Amino acid sequence: MPRDEASAKAQQLLLTALRSTPGLGMTEGTLRRMTDLTQSLFQEAMQALTGTKQVVVSQGDGNKNHTEYHLVQQQRQVLREGPLSPLAVTVLARLHHRAEGARAVSKALEIELSLVQSALDELEAAGQVSRSQVGMLVIYRGTGSE
Repeated sequence: MPRDEASAKAQQLLLTALRSTPGLGMTEGTLRRMTDLTQSLFQEAMQALTGTKQVVVSQGDGNKNHTEYHLVQQQRQVLREGPLSPLAVTVLARLHHRAEGARAVSKALEIELSLVQSALDELEAAGQVSRSQVGMLVIYRGTGSE
């Protein structure tokens, strides 16, 4: 199989694996076990996915240092309408005071990471937060009026 074809297949395997745990990241070891990819093919495919901004990388949560890969939710064409959930309002209030990663928000508010990530996705769909990558960390910043 030509290398470009192998890389494209590896990218699809990685995207499928990441979709299996929405809102949660996965380590390289977990992804390689799930996809049975060699380290070099994993690195090549992941570099392509991060280059096209389909996947972002984060480093630990302050207590432990490990690399996780997260699937980037595709921007919805129509912004979410209607009132925000109470959790989204709480997360947004935090992000108006300082830009932070999902793990930092989760820790500060003492709320499960997957719930915070869902609230961030809701806020992003409503156009209330923006997402940027700073090094290996995904940072969310409130964009609406305070």
